[in-house]
Amino acid sequence: MLYRLPTSLNFSKSRECMCGCGELTRVAPKTDNRRGHVKGEQIFFIHGHYRAFGEQNANWKGDDVSYKGIHKYISIRYPKKNKCEHCDFKGFTEYASKDHKYSRKREDYLELCVPCHQKYDTKMALLRTKTDWGYTVQ
Repeated sequence: MLYRLPTSLNFSKSRECMCGCGELTRVAPKTDNRRGHVKGEQIFFIHGHYRAFGEQNANWKGDDVSYKGIHKYISIRYPKKNKCEHCDFKGFTEYASKDHKYSRKREDYLELCVPCHQKYDTKMALLRTKTDWGYTVQ
């Protein structure tokens, strides 16, 4: 991404890193479009520093997050072990919500292989009161 502020803003020679750490950034020695650096202008982030993650980020939506957003959050925060919690298959797995009420808690999800995930979702759709998975559907 290119992080460039309008040139009409007059910055002093040193500016704080935009990650919020308070350290001063340096002036770019050469233009590097890949990194968004322009020769002679301040760099926005110190190498290794990034925008705030999670609740510290200005774009944090809390519980009002989209389906895609919650899945991205879960996959970043809780790396998969690639082992199905139902049949012990080792390989590609997916997170399946236990009650289809998407939250940010790991304990509300099962790590299942694709066939088990499809079977689980099918059983959830039938709204049975008890499943062989051991979870009550309401």
